[in-house]
Amino acid sequence: MTILEALERVKTIEDMRDDPESARSYEDDLYEDFVRFVADKNKGKLGEIAKLILETKKMDFPRWCA
Repeated sequence: MTILEALERVKTIEDMRDDPESARSYEDDLYEDFVRFVADKNKGKLGEIAKLILETKKMDFPRWCA
C-alpha cells in the first residue's frame, strides 16, 4: 500500500460520511488491508505483530455493527 493509495481510500471514506454504515465498513476494510500489508511486507517485529492480529479474523464469533 502506497501513501497515495492510503490517501485515496481515506478520501473515499470522507466522501461517504452521508452513509455511515458504508463508511464504517469501508474503514474496517482499510484497517484490515493495512494490517495485511504490514504482515506481508515487514519481516521484523511489526510484521509478526500484524500476523498475530490477523489471527482474530479466523475466530468464530458474531460480529455486529451498531
